[in-house]
Amino acid sequence: MRGPGGGPGRASATLALVATDDDRERGDVHEDVRGGEREDVRGGEREDVREDVREDVDADVRAEGLRRPADPVARQVEQAARADWRLFRQTADTVAMTVWLTDARGRCTFVNEYCRQFFQVPGEVMTGTGWRAVLHPDDADEYLGEFDRATAEQRAFRAVARVRRADGCWRWIETSTVARFDESGTFLGLTGSNADVTDHVRREADAHFHAAVAGDFARLASPEELLRSVGDRVRRRLGLSSFRLVRPGEEVADLAGAGPDPGGRAAQDADARLREGRPVALDAPGGERLLVPYAPHGTSVGWRLLADLRRPGTGGWGEEEVRVVADLLPRLDVALVRVRAAEETAARYARARDVEAELQRALLPAQLPLLPRLDLAAQYLVAGAEQAAGGDWFDALALPDGRVALVVGDVVGHGVVASAVMSQLRTVLAERLGAGAGLDAALEALRTFAARVPGATAATACVALVDTAGGDVEYRTLGHPAPLLLGADGGARSLPPTGAGPLGGPAGGAAGRARLEAGELLVLHSDGLLEAVGGDPLR
Repeated sequence: MRGPGGGPGRASATLALVATDDDRERGDVHEDVRGGEREDVRGGEREDVREDVREDVDADVRAEGLRRPADPVARQVEQAARADWRLFRQTADTVAMTVWLTDARGRCTFVNEYCRQFFQVPGEVMTGTGWRAVLHPDDADEYLGEFDRATAEQRAFRAVARVRRADGCWRWIETSTVARFDESGTFLGLTGSNADVTDHVRREADAHFHAAVAGDFARLASPEELLRSVGDRVRRRLGLSSFRLVRPGEEVADLAGAGPDPGGRAAQDADARLREGRPVALDAPGGERLLVPYAPHGTSVGWRLLADLRRPGTGGWGEEEVRVVADLLPRLDVALVRVRAAEETAARYARARDVEAELQRALLPAQLPLLPRLDLAAQYLVAGAEQAAGGDWFDALALPDGRVALVVGDVVGHGVVASAVMSQLRTVLAERLGAGAGLDAALEALRTFAARVPGATAATACVALVDTAGGDVEYRTLGHPAPLLLGADGGARSLPPTGAGPLGGPAGGAAGRARLEAGELLVLHSDGLLEAVGGDPLR
């Protein structure tokens, strides 16, 4: 005998294994061959099956074009073959999967009882080439191509495809085969079985699909992106040409399908089914259409979301499409609600941030004074888009004695509260300096005021008074970075801090002094600049 690959093997042993593995496990089938007799023992009763199979096997022999041998030995061999064939058929009919045989030309010659029940057709309908009609149109070419190649090459094959069950549902089968050969090595055909693996295929496909959709739910932040990505996944999962969501209030077009609808009766029936939460299958130009509603309890319009599925062909919709979409719609509805709420929150936040930014601009100087022999420039940079308002401030004031006061300060925190504290501190300091108070007197007044304002005692500041005529600089740092002095030759140095702490601390030592020569640059800055350059202001 020859095995699956075409060489000597165990083709008939494969048939015996069907009986042995299935039936001996139940303990109700045994074989005993003594003196040319084969006995079948079921439930303790024994009967000689040699004569019982004669009528059926004679028909099989005639169908194969064989003639009864006259030689007694040959007749014994023939009788044993008939008994083997009858035993195979009996055993195959007890197996809970489709079992079938083909001849050397690829025509089906036998299907078992399970196959006849699965498809609810007489056995003769499935024999020959009739079985090919049950294959799913999308799987038929690949499956039949592998089947035909295996038959031509006289070898086994394995394949997975969808077939239409008697109730119209598409089921996944996994086909396993062996090649049969006689004692002389002549190819007789294939012996095959089809296991229903629908549940396994669905679980695997569902796991991948749900994981991908869950990733979309977590990753995508706009309803449009979410619907586009999930729609693409549904189309690939179910082989659709389009997937569209309809919301309450939107028109559901062409409820009558592709055909005429006298009086609108078909459309009314379809609409009623949808309002009851039941899917509706319709014809569509060039294909077919399925409407699957999601109707949670308490929805006054009957449905909250409606999935409109379309695909080419006329293969009919099965339970798989309805199940996948019906399971998806509640989750998609929750995700859309969440995304839209997040989108609305982001829009409100953006509007609030714009208001804060406008407030911040209003609290800072609209322009800097124009001075002889001294050029002034200032820039306020927001640390991040979420920090439109904050406690940093700057100011430049022309003083009565001809000097100019330069101020940079920082209130701890961000937002409107920090901006409000900053505004008060800036106003008090500007009023004192503008009234002619000296540097120390103005800062002492600022400390006194800060002690009465919540959140102000931790504020820092750097104030420098610059003589526009001679370039002399008097400055104080209150827990704030000291000014930088950039020379005309490109050199830079940081002036020494004066030792005082934030506004809530002691005054510290004497004021610092420096001289600003022609072409040099004096830079006052907040600690945000230090953070941006890694703590080194001279970088």
